[in-house]
Amino acid sequence: VGSIPGAISPIIFGIIGDNFGLPASILFLVVTTFLATVVTLFLKDVNTKSANHSKLTMVDDFDLE
Repeated sequence: VGSIPGAISPIIFGIIGDNFGLPASILFLVVTTFLATVVTLFLKDVNTKSANHSKLTMVDDFDLE
């Protein structure tokens, strides 16, 4: 499912390039890349479990001798 946009974007790029010129098709890629970046900034990771920091210990001095 995730690879479908990557498969159809060259087709859309070509159609826009044929109808409106190469600068318009490059602008399409820039805008869609920017929008995808903005969307990923607001995604929340729902599968990551937070670490219980109370059980973590700090090693201050580690001597190998």
